[in-house]
Amino acid sequence: MSQSGYIALALCSLVTLLLRVLPILLMSRIRLGKTARDWLGFIPCSIMAALVAAELILKPEWSASGLSISALAAAVATLCGLVSRSLFVTVLAGVIAFMGLQYWLG
Repeated sequence: MSQSGYIALALCSLVTLLLRVLPILLMSRIRLGKTARDWLGFIPCSIMAALVAAELILKPEWSASGLSISALAAAVATLCGLVSRSLFVTVLAGVIAFMGLQYWLG
C-alpha cells in the first residue's frame, strides 16, 4: 500500500473513532434520570426491529400455504426483544424462528 493509502486509512480511523467515542465521553458526564435510562434500554430492540422491517419489505419469504414466514419470525424476534432487551437474544430468536418456520411450513 502506498503512503497516501496509509494516510487515508489513518484519517478514516481517526474520524470513526471520534464519531463513536466523543459522544460516549460527553454523555458520561451527564446524569440521566431513571425514565431516560429505561427509555434508552429499548434502543437495541428498536434498531433490530427497523432492520427486520426493511428485510421484510424487500425480501419476503412465503410458505406454500401462503403464510408469511418472515413476518412470523419477525413477530417472535420482536417479542423476545421486548422481553429480554438483549440484541443477541433478539437476533438468535429471530434466526431460530425463521429456520424452524421455514422447515415446518416450507
